[in-house]
Amino acid sequence: MNLELAGLLEAIRSNPEDDLPRLALADWCMEQLDPDMQARGEFIHLRCRSAPLSLDDPQRTQMDHRARLLAEQFGETWLGGLAPHLEGWTFERGMILVELSRAALKRALDTFARLPGWVWVIGLRGLF
Repeated sequence: MNLELAGLLEAIRSNPEDDLPRLALADWCMEQLDPDMQARGEFIHLRCRSAPLSLDDPQRTQMDHRARLLAEQFGETWLGGLAPHLEGWTFERGMILVELSRAALKRALDTFARLPGWVWVIGLRGLF
């Protein structure tokens, strides 16, 4: 993995409530040549910028609509092979939050660690 990317992801994990590292990651993604990565950067940016807005704000409505379109088009790619192993997931301000039962977690962690999408996971949500 690219060292700059690893550093940005670590900054997000170190302070998951701060959107500044997420926005820095979004900028980095949008500078890449890969269209999937550029779309991920746009998605992260949209999700971070819309999160503090009220649900009825027209800007939020527009940003959320665009983010949904991006997630529909690129979501499976962004999951990087994780989807078949998950019981559910959400994109929390652009990062992956997975949902697993305790049994599924025990079976899957070794598999997950080898999948490219795992580096993008920000947290686990238990369904115990």
